[in-house]
Amino acid sequence: MNVEMTSDGPYGSLEAKGKIRRTTKSRTVTIYYNYKILPVDFLVVDPERVRKYCIGCPAYGKKWSCPPDCNIIPGGYKRIFLFWLWIDAKDFGGVKNKEYIKVRAMNAILVSLSNQIGRVMTIMLVGHLLASGSCKVCKTCSYPEKCHLPDRFYQSLESTGIDLVRTMRKLNFDLCWYGKRKKEQNYTHGTVIGGVLTNLDEGSEYFDKLIKSFDIKPKEKSLDAWA
Repeated sequence: MNVEMTSDGPYGSLEAKGKIRRTTKSRTVTIYYNYKILPVDFLVVDPERVRKYCIGCPAYGKKWSCPPDCNIIPGGYKRIFLFWLWIDAKDFGGVKNKEYIKVRAMNAILVSLSNQIGRVMTIMLVGHLLASGSCKVCKTCSYPEKCHLPDRFYQSLESTGIDLVRTMRKLNFDLCWYGKRKKEQNYTHGTVIGGVLTNLDEGSEYFDKLIKSFDIKPKEKSLDAWA
């Protein structure tokens, strides 16, 4: 599951730079967003600790984008354009059954949007994409053979060893990994985080314009317009 859950807590600030509306088959939801241009050394990187949580995932040891053989955070970049999107769990208040169904629904919306935005931002910032979830460029990864599309390949932030919980806490944003056994946890939002490693000190204008093109209010634009 790629969605992190935000819970009530001492770091529960949810300041948004803006919001858009998206529709699904059954409802309209509000997606809030924020972003920061940060020096790479702001990131809390702890591969030994973070990557152990990947063990047990179906993609572990089966993709170039996943541990144990994927890259640690790539060098040669001075900054990261870090962005995060979230949905208020109240937008799924009518969903029946268990909390897990709400997480699945938020996952479907947020991960798709985050990765589409991330791919375009990577072009704009001449950077390297760190997305949500494992690489899905190819239907079946060539691992352990050589990657077939290295120019389009991407990893998740966590797979590079970035500790998102501690990094986002430095930004006053509290993350709590969803778990079926954590029934006592008061989940309030579903959150997805993406990033683009870059040497450019910009990106805000690109991001604001891009994400607003996904709003249901104006006529939606194709990604081809941004390529």
